[in-house]
Amino acid sequence: MPLDIVKVNADLMKVRDERAESIVIRRGGSSLGSQTVRVEKGLQYGLLVRSLNGKEYRSQAVVLGDTDLDIAVEDRFNDANGFLFMVIFVDPNREACTVAEVTLVE
Repeated sequence: MPLDIVKVNADLMKVRDERAESIVIRRGGSSLGSQTVRVEKGLQYGLLVRSLNGKEYRSQAVVLGDTDLDIAVEDRFNDANGFLFMVIFVDPNREACTVAEVTLVE
């Protein structure tokens, strides 16, 4: 029995919509229109990152969106709680949905 991508997409969008939020992605010096996603924290712990310029706390999360979600590596956005995220990876397989790995930067 072949995989029904339309059904898989519908099921994944139901999962997205259980905790959907609208985000506005910033890419370079411009902002994209509002897009609907689900942001789920991945790791149960955060990381302290130190540099010569200071320090920041980071944690991993995953973004789930529809196949046409306009998101790319190095994009930034704030979630509904105001937390800043930076995109670090976008899965190239967008047949049923779009999945991006992001870092929560605080």
